[in-house]
Amino acid sequence: MVRKGLRVLLAALLVPALAAAYTMVLKDGRKIEAQSRYRVESGQVKFTGADGRAYQFPLGQVDLAATNRANQSRQPKVWYNEDLERLAPLRAELAQIEQQLTELRSNQGKAASNTLDINTNAPGADVQDTIRRLEQRRTQLQQQIEDVQLEAKRKGIAPGRLR
Repeated sequence: MVRKGLRVLLAALLVPALAAAYTMVLKDGRKIEAQSRYRVESGQVKFTGADGRAYQFPLGQVDLAATNRANQSRQPKVWYNEDLERLAPLRAELAQIEQQLTELRSNQGKAASNTLDINTNAPGADVQDTIRRLEQRRTQLQQQIEDVQLEAKRKGIAPGRLR
């Protein structure tokens, strides 16, 4: 019974916050919470307030620049599956390179037969040169992964969503 009461109270507190999806800023400094973005018709700025009332102001009374700034942080944080899928092949290749490096170092220069052919395992190729090239590619992949993660951070995506 107490849980039901808490849910009702929580819903009562959250509904107004969800209804106020947009903030309108007037030139006199007042801020009015709105249900959605405004529209301009015949020199009038019209919108529906969070309270459900219809508002209308002359265009000259609304600070559109301040309104846009106030709502920038409310832009949806969008991160598509394609964005997340960019990480999978990078991480797979990175894991494969790590495995190759381990094998090259542990086999004292004998490349395993199941390694990725990067045209450095040809007869006469220097093992140290192969290791150097793999390390360079590893660094490139790590940078690409960091770039994707940084882009996600800028879009407000939690780091846990990228794992």
